[in-house]
Amino acid sequence: MWNYPLTNFDTTYLLDFITDNNKKVSYAASFGVKTIDDKYKETYAKLLSEFSSISVRESTGVSIVRELINKDVPMVADPVILLTSDE
Repeated sequence: MWNYPLTNFDTTYLLDFITDNNKKVSYAASFGVKTIDDKYKETYAKLLSEFSSISVRESTGVSIVRELINKDVPMVADPVILLTSDE
């Protein structure tokens, strides 16, 4: 969902429209890339720093968040595998 090549860097996915930062929470966000292009880093850093809680679903996401906002975030399971097919 934070994959800038896929979304044409649509910052809506980074909740840029929310004014109350306490309501900005991500669970298992995915960047879908290994690195962020330099031209997007400043905007990513600004918007990610506004989140009250972030978790990501891949180790590269952990590294990206650490690089951009100097914050260690947990890597968690993709939500599609949290339930069985029967559930």
